[in-house]
Amino acid sequence: MTTRLQGSEPPNHTRRPILPRGLRLPLVLVIVWEAWFALSDSANSSLAAPSQVVSAFFSLWMQGAMLEATLQTIAATLIGLAIGGALGIVGGLFLCLSRNCDRLIAVSVEVSPAIPRVSRLPH
Repeated sequence: MTTRLQGSEPPNHTRRPILPRGLRLPLVLVIVWEAWFALSDSANSSLAAPSQVVSAFFSLWMQGAMLEATLQTIAATLIGLAIGGALGIVGGLFLCLSRNCDRLIAVSVEVSPAIPRVSRLPH
């Protein structure tokens, strides 16, 4: 018969996993991706190996080009958002205030949400 002191608990022998459960599948996919590049002749592919991606990232980061490219992307996104927002507001005002514009464009505006976005993308 074992006696325990009051308030003491038995030691917890459960081990913590080395890798969290949510990272296991992505890690396996990256390893398979890298192995596929190493074992196949994929030099002509438009897809790069994970090691090449990481190498290019750190190279661009150290040169300062990554920050510059990120700022350019953010600027282009904000400019596009401003232009699209302005055109949408002006177009909405025309549709709201002009009966003729409403008659001309209403059908297109009502039908366009039914068309999948992918089919409207340029090829």
